[in-house]
Formats: sequence, structure tokens, C-alpha cells
Amino acid sequence: MENVLQNITLFFVIITATFARGATPWNLEQLSSPPQVYPAPNFQAPGVRALFFEGLPWKGNPTRVFAWYGVPSNATAARVPAMVLVHGGGGTAFADWVRLWTARGYAAIALDTCGSMPSSPDSHQPRRHEFAGPPGWDASFDQIDWAENDQWTYHAIADIVLAHSLLRSFPEVD
Repeated sequence: MENVLQNITLFFVIITATFARGATPWNLEQLSSPPQVYPAPNFQAPGVRALFFEGLPWKGNPTRVFAWYGVPSNATAARVPAMVLVHGGGGTAFADWVRLWTARGYAAIALDTCGSMPSSPDSHQPRRHEFAGPPGWDASFDQIDWAENDQWTYHAIADIVLAHSLLRSFPEVD
């Protein structure tokens, strides 16, 4: 587990340094705008809301990112801090992870970065959907010769930034 945390920390240090010096392949102005939100039918779980938000085009086709969103019960009386929850390898968006953070007083959004969604609301087993972007993790090794903006790593980072922009747009989020 310690090795995983070190790798995640290194990943975010590299991303932060890249953004800080302005050398980025992403259109940060575009990613800073809240994405369009779509319903996620057939997904219901206590204390959270399922949704899709618009991702960047993949191979010229529109994409949508699956996410669970939740707010603590005190969010109606006061604005609350928020967390973007990013799963690890082989994972997906987890409703129970959002509930964990809402119980701590945070609004939270857990997104799937691999063009998938849970098989069922309480499942940790992902399955791809109709508007999926590039497949992630092991499949990303075969994408090295693809156009940069079609690769999973490009989309995963863009989706995380878009999730943050979406959170910032909600009136209950501080």
C-alpha cells in the first residue's frame, strides 16, 4: 500500500509541476468550465446521485464520464469543502467512497477514468458504456502510437480536471 501511495504522490507532483510551468497539452480554459451533466438512468444508491458529465472527444466522438456525487446533510445550511475521488487500477467510481467523504462533511465526486461505470450501484466491477473514452490501465500501453489527445492518460487527467470544475460550479460547494 505504501508503494501505491508513493506512486500516486509522484503522479500528482509531476502533474502539478507540469501545470505550474504552463507546459501542458490540455486547453486549461476549456477544462476550467463546468462540463454538461447528463442523467445516469438505472443507477440509484442511498445518499449519492449518479450522473454522466461531458468529457473531451475521443477519436472525434463525444464522450461522457460516469460519476457518483454526494453532499453531506449540512450542505443546505452551509457551503462545504469538496473532494475529487480518483480510483486506482482496475477500479471505477465507487458510491460507498462518496458516502465515506460526505459523512466527514465534504461534498465528493467519484469518477471513472477508464470509460466505464460500475456493473451495479454497489459493484466494484466496471463495465464500459456507450459514450466511453479510451480504455485505461493495461489497455493504455497499446496507445503509445496514438495521437496524444486520444490516449487514456490525456483523457484521465482531463476528466479529473473537469470533475473539479463541475464540483466548483455547485452552489453547495465552497
